[in-house]
Amino acid sequence: MPDITVLIELADFFEVDLRELLDRERKKEDMGRELKETALKVADYSSEETIRIIRRLHMFSWIGVLAFAVFLALETLGLTDSGYTEAIASFCTGLAFGILLTAVLFTSRHIGKIRAFKKKLLKHK
Repeated sequence: MPDITVLIELADFFEVDLRELLDRERKKEDMGRELKETALKVADYSSEETIRIIRRLHMFSWIGVLAFAVFLALETLGLTDSGYTEAIASFCTGLAFGILLTAVLFTSRHIGKIRAFKKKLLKHK
């Protein structure tokens, strides 16, 4: 199913009701002003949510880059063999890898399923 903003544009382009696109059947009445306003509000909310997620993902990605840079600096200086610098290097590597996995999950098509599962788990607690 395409994003709601694409559906609104399709409905406007083909001059059909948004419900007709969603129901996959043609009706004779025009898209009501109230329905169109509601759909636009939903689209705005969806866009704001997407922007918020992208900003958060961008911030976490930079944290991962910095963690990996710390690991590379310690590795280049030969400080990853023992002591607390080894622990710092291991932590930074794990952090960078964890953020990379999070970025892959957030940009996958399965994020909706993951969120639904998370909500289901939180409701049962």
